[in-house]
Amino acid sequence: MDEYRSIHLQKNLGDVLASAEVAPTVLVNRGQPRLVLMSVGEFRRLKELAGEPVPAAAMPRLPLTVRGRVEDRLGYDTSDLYACAREMAEAALSGRNAAAVETELARVRARFAKAPSPEPRIGKSGA
Repeated sequence: MDEYRSIHLQKNLGDVLASAEVAPTVLVNRGQPRLVLMSVGEFRRLKELAGEPVPAAAMPRLPLTVRGRVEDRLGYDTSDLYACAREMAEAALSGRNAAAVETELARVRARFAKAPSPEPRIGKSGA
């Protein structure tokens, strides 16, 4: 079982993850063992061995296959990718679809963005 200090985790995450794929790995903070990092497969094996349910987040996910042509939200014909890329580039350079792009970006930001942080109150006083 490998052991890494927390500072090593910050600087060499890839090494720590590679170690945890092979065997459970101990993370040490201020000289004390704090966490054990292990592969999802090992976690599932231990849960099943203990007779406990495996959380859904630890279950393998099936790949998503999209069949047929997917409609482009900006209205591009994606059946010919070369022509589509050329049309997108021309539209971006001319700015003719700027409003549609902003609408799509707003939709994506709303779906994936974290809640906005409150505005800092630097220099403001209650008096």
